[in-house]
Amino acid sequence: MIVKESFGDYLRCKAARAEFNAAASEWQEVEGTLDIFVAKGWYLQTTPLFGKTRDGIEYSGLSIEDVATGMKENRQIVPPYEVDDIVYALPFVEGGVGTNAEFAPGGTNAITYIDLNVDGRGWAMLETLPTDPTPCP
Repeated sequence: MIVKESFGDYLRCKAARAEFNAAASEWQEVEGTLDIFVAKGWYLQTTPLFGKTRDGIEYSGLSIEDVATGMKENRQIVPPYEVDDIVYALPFVEGGVGTNAEFAPGGTNAITYIDLNVDGRGWAMLETLPTDPTPCP
């Protein structure tokens, strides 16, 4: 699947396939025309843990808070999903794909695939850099 847009819990993708171009004597990637909605893996979605506390960490979308220390962190998925990234997905299992957004915007496009996350994406803390960084010697 070729990523076209990323949302909190799912991706809008196009199908991809390889096709041999005899004139050019090479394989070329061909992009499909239909939108395919792909759920992100459960831990990469923003809503399953929203408002819940797990192992002393309170989840609120893109930020988390350590309940014991009160320390808050903003986070992002690394590497981020970018337009034209390739993701590998499987059709959903009976009962849905584990996303709270079983239908994409407008409620007409069912999310029918789930990303296998073969690129090993995960959450990482956002780092704030100084506005005037000192160069390294």
